Amino acid sequence: MPIEKAEKSINWKEIENYIHNNIEALPDERMEVKKFTEGYSNLTYMIKIGDWEAVLRRPPFGYTPPKAHDMEREFKVLEKVHPVFPLAPKPYMYCEDSKIMDKHFYIMEKRTGVVIDDELPQAYEQNEKTGKQISEAVIRALVDLQKIDVNQAGLNYLGKPEGYLNRQVHGWIKRLKESKTNDINFSGDIEKWLINNIPKNNEISIVHNDFKLNNILNYS
Repeated sequence: MPIEKAEKSINWKEIENYIHNNIEALPDERMEVKKFTEGYSNLTYMIKIGDWEAVLRRPPFGYTPPKAHDMEREFKVLEKVHPVFPLAPKPYMYCEDSKIMDKHFYIMEKRTGVVIDDELPQAYEQNEKTGKQISEAVIRALVDLQKIDVNQAGLNYLGKPEGYLNRQVHGWIKRLKESKTNDINFSGDIEKWLINNIPKNNEISIVHNDFKLNNILNYS
């Protein structure tokens, strides 16, 4: 089904009533909906009720593989991360009632800012310090994220930290061999070096698998 037709099947009035019944102190005004630019995965909408704004996230339309596009997992991770890492938006509510929407969804705080992609926006001062300042801010955010005590935050259920680096290295090598189109003479030496130099580290931290500049909202 074309996405335009599928989106018309969303009963926004039903969702509006559900939001009013599950989030307190909202303005008594009609809800407005605006779709954000599509990425490669989940669908994201801005919802506005009076001066209150939030973001709704849901899986794409049609078939989704098991365990993919898990909105409940996203919601629960944000629920744990936000109190100890305020850069993450606050989640408001989660719904898996198919009578409200065909797919499960959640609603979170909307942050206002700028996404930097191929070019710096005009609002940013263009000088030799700009790139350095942006780079340092990104690294600081990543360091703060990885400083979270996963046990204290209740996030130790998320993955399997034991053997993580070993799985990563061997996974990279496997994917290279399965996807290569021509021989790379020095790849064998690199593979051996990586296998023989896997760090032995007992520290556990959060790993963000898609931490990159155009997946980060820059705001002040």
